[in-house]
Amino acid sequence: MMDTCFNEIKSLIESLNHSMKDGDVSKKTVNEMKIRMEHNVEKIMDMKKHLVRAGYTDLERTRLINELNDGEAFVTMDFAQKYLPMYKWESQRKYFGKLGMSWHIFHVIAKINGTYVQHSMVHVLRTKKQDNHSVVQMLDQVLRELQLMNITGVHLRADNAGAYHSLGTIASIPHLSDKHKVKVLSLSFSEAQNGKSSCDRVAAQV
Repeated sequence: MMDTCFNEIKSLIESLNHSMKDGDVSKKTVNEMKIRMEHNVEKIMDMKKHLVRAGYTDLERTRLINELNDGEAFVTMDFAQKYLPMYKWESQRKYFGKLGMSWHIFHVIAKINGTYVQHSMVHVLRTKKQDNHSVVQMLDQVLRELQLMNITGVHLRADNAGAYHSLGTIASIPHLSDKHKVKVLSLSFSEAQNGKSSCDRVAAQV
């Protein structure tokens, strides 16, 4: 579908060039339309790149889950929309711009005794900040809980937010792994707006 749209835009640009040469359309109008179409072509190419990256990261997620050994887990991490105080009836004016508490979702897919199981952990924070300090503290507690479930290895998955790929978070992972005797097998990042549906589903149920 995108290739068809892309080809149609190229065809329109060529048609505009011919129209300008024939004098049917002014040069200014043609140039304005060409600039607009070239901008649209860039947007289409960006979308194609996004879809390729999203497809690749989804394949990698599926591969990691399918190859889990007994006692291993795949953990998806994501901050949900802030928990906001709400009136029974409130206008949009009252809703937008409010301060609220951050809350975070851990969704776990684990393989235990040959069977895949799911588990979710939700943290509600008193602070509105979503930084690496909060992520490290929550991950500390989650690894402790997984160790109690006899999980020995985990694959961590998050979006590309700064709280997850910051130096503080990445540098803390080896320490947390040694502390709880749960080996962190990998840390991967999903494409923007993709790969966190399991956390979104949990957030919708809470």
